[in-house]
Amino acid sequence: TTNFTTTIDPEMVVDRNQLLASPLASLATDGLPPSLIHRIKHLLKEMKGNSNGRFDALTLTEEYPIEQKAKLARWLVHSGTYGTLSTLGSAGIPMGSILSHSDGLPNNSTGRLLFYMTPMDIATINIDANPNSTFTISGAEVTPSKCAVLDPENPLCMQISLTGVVAKVDPDDTYAVKEAKVYLFSRHPQMALWPADHDFAPYEMQIERIRLLSSFGGAHEIPLDEYFAVDDI
Repeated sequence: TTNFTTTIDPEMVVDRNQLLASPLASLATDGLPPSLIHRIKHLLKEMKGNSNGRFDALTLTEEYPIEQKAKLARWLVHSGTYGTLSTLGSAGIPMGSILSHSDGLPNNSTGRLLFYMTPMDIATINIDANPNSTFTISGAEVTPSKCAVLDPENPLCMQISLTGVVAKVDPDDTYAVKEAKVYLFSRHPQMALWPADHDFAPYEMQIERIRLLSSFGGAHEIPLDEYFAVDDI
């Protein structure tokens, strides 16, 4: 694990008392259950404060390379275990499918996106018709305790979308298939036990575009060469 230093943006700093008072007052008038309001209050109180009674949202992501976007992108892909694969069906109907993924061994990030898919899955059916897809990973899955005080849609919770063409790993390339399975099974051991008659096979996205949202102000496009050049995750 790599430790990173974060520079705090003064505009991100929020007064604890302000945050506790204003949102909860609004929530109460919206008729939300008292139990939910109590839980939100508890989560807010758990937010890390410093000696002057203030906290900043970036302390929630103090381990992440906030300014090193390519490294953060690789870290998020490697640390995640699943995401949403968005595909387009033959009738032009979009579909999101939850898929487990791997980018390498637990201690060896490659930045690649590998999946273990069955032809019974609507995602696989859609890919056969149109392989252009987008895979999205949320920081809410990677660091749920930190995102619990935010919302998964909050930019500081982070999310990354990788777009490209998804295709089955060439079944005639014995080495490529074995490598893909090792990468997948090392992160998802249960895959090795999935039904043989479902014809699961490794698939890979040839990544063409990477879009990372990790702070306020909009998403960042991550150049592919910078993304794949990261070697210390």
